[in-house]
Amino acid sequence: MDDAAKGVTVNLAARMAQICEPGCIYISRYTSVLVDNDFLLRDLGDREVQGSSHPIHVFELLGK
Repeated sequence: MDDAAKGVTVNLAARMAQICEPGCIYISRYTSVLVDNDFLLRDLGDREVQGSSHPIHVFELLGK
């Protein structure tokens, strides 16, 4: 069996890791909606992400 993780979500996570500053955690707008009430976020705006046909709205997770 092939244990490799595949798909759009895994690809986006890998691309987000590539644009992320060292020591930071970046999340997409979709994830921010799920955690907005529990974590402090900083809106970084739209970012070009390799492999995506459109910019991705990015947030930095700052803490609880």
